[in-house]
Amino acid sequence: YRRIAARYTSNDIDLAISGGEDYELLLTAPRKKGEKLKALFGQSGLQITPIGEIVDHRHGLTLFMEDGREYRPRKTGYDHFKKPR
Repeated sequence: YRRIAARYTSNDIDLAISGGEDYELLLTAPRKKGEKLKALFGQSGLQITPIGEIVDHRHGLTLFMEDGREYRPRKTGYDHFKKPR
């Protein structure tokens, strides 16, 4: 991926989160339902993985890298909830 991303940008993380290609489904659920959801999906042979937390939009988008560093992307991608002008 990084080799290909280098053709388009110097920042592969921004490309990954805003490039427009999604290969997995995402869902949101209350944190307290996490274990129950894992069990329900597991019965179907599917695995779910918590990847983040939704907070008030004023906080912006912050990613936490595997080593714990915070990263604030320059690009945010398409906003599905933005009202058309």
